[in-house]
Amino acid sequence: MLLKQQPPLEECLPALREWFDSDLGQQLLDAEQALLDRLLPTLFGYYLVQISVDNRLDLGRESPIKHRIRINPVIELGMNEQALVAKNEELPLEHNSCDVVVLHHALDFAQSPHQVLREAARILRPGGHLILLGFNPVSTWGLYRALKWQKVSCHGVDILSVSTGCVTGLHY
Repeated sequence: MLLKQQPPLEECLPALREWFDSDLGQQLLDAEQALLDRLLPTLFGYYLVQISVDNRLDLGRESPIKHRIRINPVIELGMNEQALVAKNEELPLEHNSCDVVVLHHALDFAQSPHQVLREAARILRPGGHLILLGFNPVSTWGLYRALKWQKVSCHGVDILSVSTGCVTGLHY
């Protein structure tokens, strides 16, 4: 069985940003922002942390929480003063220190989604709110991502596999 490892987020960022800049990506972002604009005004606290695959987005703009921190995987020009450069799997924040954590497609493109989720839970205070935005694996988009065919050659044998690593057919 072939297992495909998710590449590091730093390598995927240019392609992800290009996709989010496309018409389809903008439609998705608009729908997600509309949901957040309705939800976030109802959540209160001192600190909101945004962990996103596109740090150009201000997803917490409608939140009454004044201290909003964005986690960026790489240092870039034009980062705002509330930005922290860190891996999503190793957040430099104290235990139980944040009231709201927004994971914007952070699990979809993480090498270790469980570790990202553990870190988000670690920094979330008791009674805090964790907001997950991502692709539903059983939705049309999730199935497309899971069933994206790839042709791999191994010792002269063509193997058709899906991105999850399950071998689906052999061709000699």
